[in-house]
Amino acid sequence: MNEPRTVQCAVHFEREARGRKRIEPGIEQPSAALPPGRVPRLARFLALALRLEGQLRRGVLKDCAEVARLGYVTRARVSQILTLVHLAQTAVVGCSSFCRRHPS
Repeated sequence: MNEPRTVQCAVHFEREARGRKRIEPGIEQPSAALPPGRVPRLARFLALALRLEGQLRRGVLKDCAEVARLGYVTRARVSQILTLVHLAQTAVVGCSSFCRRHPS
């Protein structure tokens, strides 16, 4: 009388605001990686790092402590953001050497 029942159907998860997920029936439809006009978070931080590093070199900003005060963040956070400049330089060098070895 009480037999176990199994229901099978295709579902996928949609992302909502603030990282929430919503379950949707059916198979996920292929879409673009990002909606037009949206810039990835890492790219925004990298742009900020390059801008701050340039302002520090030109003397517009005195030091990282001043950047932290103006941005209402900790000095550690500013240091994390500025290390992205070095990561970017390493990535550019790595990509350019890869492209020379593997021409398209």
